[in-house]
Order: sequence, then structure tokens, then C-alpha cells
Amino acid sequence: MPRIELSGVHVSQDRTPILRNIDLALYPGEFVGIVGPNGAGKSTLARAILGLLTPASGRILIDGRDSRQLSRADVARKIAYLAQGQSLHWPLSVERLVALGRLPHLAPFSKLSERDRAAIEAALTAANIAHLRSRDATTLSGGEQARALLACALAVEAGAMIVDEPLAALDPAHQLDVMNLLKQRADGGMLVAAILHDLGMAARYCDRLLLLHEGELVAEGPPHAVLTPERFRTVYGIRARLEELSGTPVVVPTGRA
Repeated sequence: MPRIELSGVHVSQDRTPILRNIDLALYPGEFVGIVGPNGAGKSTLARAILGLLTPASGRILIDGRDSRQLSRADVARKIAYLAQGQSLHWPLSVERLVALGRLPHLAPFSKLSERDRAAIEAALTAANIAHLRSRDATTLSGGEQARALLACALAVEAGAMIVDEPLAALDPAHQLDVMNLLKQRADGGMLVAAILHDLGMAARYCDRLLLLHEGELVAEGPPHAVLTPERFRTVYGIRARLEELSGTPVVVPTGRA
């Protein structure tokens, strides 16, 4: 299971700083929530870890190796990725879409092995879409497409997973299903990092939160230590508090700061 470490990472786009001096470590067996307002740099952080963006300075280590020394396929086998806002345009069956998650393991023009097929089946079952396997993925609802794409990431069977807004387009029941699934994977030893806007879900399920604001990591730690009234005010610009309802953490916003 991979460990991911960032030291002094700066990322700029078109000469505009997006991330500044990011130092953090992500460990196997933990469910990390990456939170912060729009434009804080959350997705940029994920893309930098995956090698999709090149930091202007600093180092990113994956299992102790500089990520720049790893091929794209090496990273893809170690870290599965579910990007935000993906759209499906090609008329693939759901099963074939999920099978794309096995590409990092396949040589060119090779066929799926029994292990590949078992991984695909397990992913379909975990995402609760096995009954949709023969459907054209472009005909699915937004929530069903989101679960199919999650299954594609699960099919990689990587030791780590980064998911960007995995709850978008899901109804409340399926939001709970997805968060329970991610938590179970972390409890089983996987490193799971999720970019989340639902702070209540983040507080309820995540072991640790990373709070980004204007490209900087301004707080990290257990949810109750990160989600304070002062940070709600200074980072999110709202009045809010973290409470418990029957033992379940809930975020209660009361208005603009």
C-alpha cells in the first residue's frame, strides 16, 4: 500500500500560483478528506500527486520514490483516480466502461485475464451496478454514471485511491453507500483521499481532514480539530459549528460571516 509525501510543493498555472509550500503525508489505512472552498487548490493537489501537473518546486514521493521517476502506468497502478465532472460520450456498455480500469495492468493488445474479470466483477458489485452491466453507459442517469465511474476506479485494485467530489449527482442514499464503501476500503488498508464539499460527510467518515485555502494548507487533523467556528468564518465566510446528533457529527451553518 503506497505512502504519499509532499515536501515544499508549489504549483503554478499560467504564472499564477495555485498551491504554495504544501507539506503533507498520506498513509495507508486512512480515509483523508481534502476540503476547502471553491478555488482553494484541492483538484490541483490531486492532479499534482498523480503527475498530471508538474510542480514548479518541491518533491512528491510515492513509496519513497520521486514521482518524476515513475511512469504514468506505474502511478496508475499504485493510485486509482476518479476525476470530478467526467462525462460519458462513447456508447460503451457499463461492463466495458468498468473494464477500462484494468488498462494500467494490460500490455498492448492483450486480452483480459481471469484476474482482470474478477476485479471487474468485484467493482461492479461494490458500486451496486452489477444489474446495469449491459446498459449503454451514456443512457444512465447522472447518479448511475457516477457510480459506474467509481467502479472503474475500484477495478484498478490500486493500493491508494483519490476521488474528486465522489458524491456529486448522487441522492442521499447513494451518498451514504459511497462513503461507507470508501471507509471500508480505508479500514481494509487502502489509502483513500476524497475531495469533499459536504463537510458533514467529511466529519462523519474521514479520519483526518486537510483544509486548503487560497492554495495553502491552513489546517490538518481530526475533523473536530479542523472544523472550528473560527475556520468556518475565515476560510468559508460563514457562521457555522460542528455538533453531534445522536453521536453523528453534523455541520450546522447559520449564515454568512
